[in-house]
Amino acid sequence: MSPSLLDEYLAGQRQLTRVVVSVSGGKDSIAMLLQVLEIVPHDLVIAHHQIVLEDWPGTVGYCETVCRRLGVPLYCTQASYSGYECLECHHRYLISCATLSIPWCRACGSRQAKYLRQVESVLDLVEWR
Repeated sequence: MSPSLLDEYLAGQRQLTRVVVSVSGGKDSIAMLLQVLEIVPHDLVIAHHQIVLEDWPGTVGYCETVCRRLGVPLYCTQASYSGYECLECHHRYLISCATLSIPWCRACGSRQAKYLRQVESVLDLVEWR
């Protein structure tokens, strides 16, 4: 097993510029945020919550409260992915940056793709997969 970035940081082998912790509002992601804060200087830690249609009411507010109390900036983005099929190798892939004018296939590198659909919820993602 290869060492993680945090392992390399602790061993003095890597300098960190920022550590982004994904927070869902659940106990596991909050525990990870707390663990990272024990290791990494607070000013290098930021949190991110990806808003999905399935979020429980109050999830974003809860994440904001937790991060404010911990002194960690929180950034929220709306989940939305565009699904494409590569016209060269027929690999299907998602991109999260809707502003990309020409999506590229990570399987073969082609920029020839056909748009298939938007994926905006967990159910959409399950259906996509």
